[in-house]
Amino acid sequence: MVFLIFTRSGCEGLVAQLKPNTTSFWLNSGVLTPPEINELRKSGYNITEFLKPVNTNDSAALEAAIGTVQEHHIGQNVWVEHI
Repeated sequence: MVFLIFTRSGCEGLVAQLKPNTTSFWLNSGVLTPPEINELRKSGYNITEFLKPVNTNDSAALEAAIGTVQEHHIGQNVWVEHI
């Protein structure tokens, strides 16, 4: 499963519940610092960060972000954090 995460608390909650090497996380830009992302990667998490912030109040931007994730993870379910 792939997780599209928009908040720090969403990311922290998933990291607390999910084991490394089992999922992919796509983070909104700025959710974590580069050192925090590197630490998660060293721990075995597959992390991708959007280069620009996704405006979660803009349905077109949200759909575009989901589409990007789906392009990279064909056939996998995408969990989207609802905020």
